[in-house]
Formats: sequence, C-alpha cells, structure tokens
Amino acid sequence: MSAPEVLAVGAALFAGPREVRLRVVGEMLDVAERFEDELLLLESITPGAERDEVAARVKFRCPLLGQGGACTVYAARELNARTFGQSVDDVRGEPYGCALTHARLAVLQDAAPRLFSAREARRRLAQQVPGAGFVHVYPWWFARHEAAWRA
Repeated sequence: MSAPEVLAVGAALFAGPREVRLRVVGEMLDVAERFEDELLLLESITPGAERDEVAARVKFRCPLLGQGGACTVYAARELNARTFGQSVDDVRGEPYGCALTHARLAVLQDAAPRLFSAREARRRLAQQVPGAGFVHVYPWWFARHEAAWRA
C-alpha cells in the first residue's frame, strides 16, 4: 500500500474502537518482526521481479480482518484489497491473490484474460494520487509509525 492508502486506513482505524486499532497494531507489529529481514530488503530493491519474489515471501493473514473475517476498514481498504482475486498480475501471468484465490479462479475456464491488470491499476493510481508511487506491505507502515498508531 502507498502512503495515501495507509492514511485512509489509519483514519478508518482511528474512527473505530480503540481496542480494534490496538489489536490490529499488535498483529501488524508481530508480522513485521517475523518478516523483518524481508521488509528491510524490500526498502532497497527497485520494483521488478526480484522485489516481487521477496514480497511474495511475506505471507500473513491480513490483520485488518475482524473476528468473522470481514474487513474492519472496508470503505478505506487499499487498491490491492479492492482488486484481490479480481485482477491479473500480467508479469507473472496469474491472478493477483493467494493460492486459495488461484484455485477458485482456476475453476473458471480462461478467467485470467478477462481480469484487468493489477499492475496497471497501481500505475494509474500512482499517476493520479500524489505519494502513491512508493508502496510497501502493511506491516512495514505500522512498524515504522508504531507510536502514532498506539495513540
């Protein structure tokens, strides 16, 4: 997610119950600690295949999902969450999403050509929204700005 997206998510978290925000922050920090090496490496790699491979190693259940699995910041969710399972990574030639999403989409014959490009959507967002060009995974933003999230 980009800085403008994390700000929208932050506003949604701060508008909700403090205990939800603190739970999310705690889970994000746990993920950030578990993948510290990968997150640091992602800071220094330019966008491309190598960065995608490192990012793919950072696997976690989104801490923004509530107890029942519903998104706690649905209206403010970032582009990747909005396109999850509905777009294709045209570099990898596969749907954008997790292995479960891939399995579900495999049921549909030739689904990938009908899906839009996740990378193109991200490129367009970066053109339209200042500050949306630099992206990083959720835990990176939460770990970098931990004190603000706990307020």
